[in-house]
Amino acid sequence: MKLTPTLTKAITETKYLSVDNHARYRLIMRLFYINHERINYWLNANDVYDEVKEYISDYSIDECRQDLENLVEWGNLINDLDTDNIFKLQEFKNKKFRYQMSDYSVEIERLTVILENMNVEGSSLDIGLIGTIRVQIEQLRDMPNAEDTELYSWWRALSENFKRLNREYQDYMKCFSFLKREDSSTARQFIVMKDDIIRYLRSFVKGIQKNGAAIAQELEDCAGIKDTVLERIIDYENSVPRWNGTVARDDIADDVYSKYNNLYRWFTESGDTGMEHIMSITNSVIRSLTGYAAVLAENVNSMASRKEEYRLFAKMFMDCENIEAAHCLSSLLFGLTNTCHIATDTERSTESISSGIYDEPPTELVIKPRVTTYREKQKQSAIKDKSEDKKKLLEEYIKEAERSRKSIEALIQDGKIIMEQLPQIDAQTRTILLSWISSAKSRENKDSLFRTEYGWEFKLTEPENGRKCILKCDDGELVMPAFILDFGLVS
Repeated sequence: MKLTPTLTKAITETKYLSVDNHARYRLIMRLFYINHERINYWLNANDVYDEVKEYISDYSIDECRQDLENLVEWGNLINDLDTDNIFKLQEFKNKKFRYQMSDYSVEIERLTVILENMNVEGSSLDIGLIGTIRVQIEQLRDMPNAEDTELYSWWRALSENFKRLNREYQDYMKCFSFLKREDSSTARQFIVMKDDIIRYLRSFVKGIQKNGAAIAQELEDCAGIKDTVLERIIDYENSVPRWNGTVARDDIADDVYSKYNNLYRWFTESGDTGMEHIMSITNSVIRSLTGYAAVLAENVNSMASRKEEYRLFAKMFMDCENIEAAHCLSSLLFGLTNTCHIATDTERSTESISSGIYDEPPTELVIKPRVTTYREKQKQSAIKDKSEDKKKLLEEYIKEAERSRKSIEALIQDGKIIMEQLPQIDAQTRTILLSWISSAKSRENKDSLFRTEYGWEFKLTEPENGRKCILKCDDGELVMPAFILDFGLVS
């Protein structure tokens, strides 16, 4: 591998996949990709906006233009000045652009489509693939005398089959990840077909054992002609014309020799990725699958209800003629039980140490579960009628609101409330006035009227040069701008 600027540079074209508002960017890029596949390469902002607003309700055309400019800045889109529909000077100054995807973005979006539809659970093991690779390895002896095209076709087929063998095996083994994470819902589905899966895996192991040793021996025998064959493959691939430039022969040689060495080590050496390692993993999966089935069956049986069994035992004890018969039945049903000492703080009827448990009257004990989720049952009580209390609270609220309205109405002089001319006010009145001022200042249109909860409308006038005033209140003084609330005529 060579360290080149192309290898180490940052790929800004993938930024739209993870930045803020990535959902909008991905929606726009998918729209461009769909049109690109339909051979409709150019879209303008209005086309994009009409499509995206169907999925995002509060989306505006200005936000759409800004998103498109960001994608152009990251290299995902290429913009071009749209001069076909310009008829006025003002339209020319506004510079309407049309956009198309860059080459990087097409490949990135194509990759995201593949990732979205990836599903390894449908993978399978092609048992005949090992036999095909064995036949191709046996053809290695005849390759020094083969034509260049035939030799290169043989090499491509061998490489693809070996790559497919590893990929399909890894994907199929991912299906058994539930054995590590103890996913019982998935495990039950596999346990139902346990025997078929084990038979399938064992046939794959037999295929490797049958052909693996023969392939390893064939590779050992062909070690003398290996270099000759590989050099011819390198020369042929190097002679293939490429429209996007030439590839160095050393890079081609490194790729070819690496693939052959990996194939050689896979069949002849033991390691973390070799044939022996795959057989070990497969055998381990078979053992785990068998053991998991046994554990799952045991858990199901242990959680089965034993209510009917206990009811039968109780009936048998009730049918005993005396306590001695009950002792005999207990020895048959439960066997020798461990001694359990239960200590209580109840008073005994006698202090005699020779008195047995059956000689004293029984005592009832209430045993509570130790689990944290246990809650004692609460006695149900009737719902009290609180309509009178609610009515009183509503009347008090109305009176308080009316008092606040009158106190504020008293502050209006000539249709205005001038903050710097107000007398001393209470805290509640101050809170209402400040909330009105804050709401009026936060409006985009400063000249519009603000409507209060009392139905009054006023216009907020800010002081010149930021003049301040002191608002005297019952709980202190507040330094604030000298606002004027102009109500006009308030009825």
